[in-house]
Amino acid sequence: IVAVVVGLPAVYLLLRAARMPVENPMAPWMVAELTFPLYFFPNTIGVLWHGIFALFFVLALALPYLRGLPLSPMAARTLQIWAIVAAGWYGLAWATPFWIQSLPLLQIHLIRATDLWYFSMSFLVAGLTALVIASTASDHPWRRALWGLALIGACLWPYLLSSTWKLIGLVLIIAPIAGELVWQVLKRLPLFQGERGRAGYYLTILLVGSALVGVHAMRERFYAFGHPLLIRYPTVETVARWAREHTAKDAMFLIPVHGEWRYFRYFSDRSVFVHQKDGDAFPYAPWYAAEWLRRMAQLGLFEVAGIEPQSYTIGKWVFVGGSEWMRPRINYYEAVSKSITEARVAHLAKEYRIDYWITYKETETNYPEVYAHGAWKVVKITNAR
Repeated sequence: IVAVVVGLPAVYLLLRAARMPVENPMAPWMVAELTFPLYFFPNTIGVLWHGIFALFFVLALALPYLRGLPLSPMAARTLQIWAIVAAGWYGLAWATPFWIQSLPLLQIHLIRATDLWYFSMSFLVAGLTALVIASTASDHPWRRALWGLALIGACLWPYLLSSTWKLIGLVLIIAPIAGELVWQVLKRLPLFQGERGRAGYYLTILLVGSALVGVHAMRERFYAFGHPLLIRYPTVETVARWAREHTAKDAMFLIPVHGEWRYFRYFSDRSVFVHQKDGDAFPYAPWYAAEWLRRMAQLGLFEVAGIEPQSYTIGKWVFVGGSEWMRPRINYYEAVSKSITEARVAHLAKEYRIDYWITYKETETNYPEVYAHGAWKVVKITNAR
């Protein structure tokens, strides 16, 4: 009930936006596929995640019939109702793009409802695992280790599935060893005899496993952003700072249309021509979808990706913005950024009054370079006004 009440304003905005006329009824669907189809098209999600959804669904329906589990009749019925509701949302997420083809339903991001299902079922499975551990009370070292790893899997499975085999191996080895060391210490203390000692063992395994996952995440973030906690984009921030300090307030920039350059508008407080991320606004502004497509087409996205709007059918372009089950993802937007030529920029500058162009240093152009940083340079469009 709380979730429904909290989400009502967003649902209202989406429904209101969906009722507004759009230039091309197919444009929002095209943009959904070209920007981030993972949120709108279930076939872009890996088969493994669909399997986990099905596993949780069967588990939720079967748990009330398993003997020995401490589930009250009310809890069992509630669990089954939740499973049926989740399956309904899941089925509707598949039906929306491939059968119903309703824009309001597309805008709600139906497939994201599975995130709540994964989250709630993870809590349930972790709680049941803890209850089973408490009821077995085994002091056999191998059984303890297996139950400890089961508890880690129940609590941390989303992180482990998206991590490397090296991290999974470290968790499988280090966490039980750390738990056993703590167990050997605690069982000698009068205060931690029996259940308290076992609780300390399993808590240690869970904490060590969580710590390893956390350290791995901070390590990855450090290599990606230069800081273990903060997400930083030093190149974009530096170029944007220059733009904020040395260009007119109403200047417009043609920026690379891929990756972290989506933050340039925020850091520089300057207008930009277009970016891949701008298309994500279509759930609240479906009328912008046609304009986003027009600008991306002018930059050459259709040619680079080998797609034709005339032959478009819903679901045909998901490989451009994301990936299909058996097709590797190609960053078409980075390819667009590299393919932009001076002739194309000159044409766009006359139509849209673009003042500056941020491009790769090796890009050939006769426009004067006014700033450079790293692999990028900023050139002044002399025929913009």
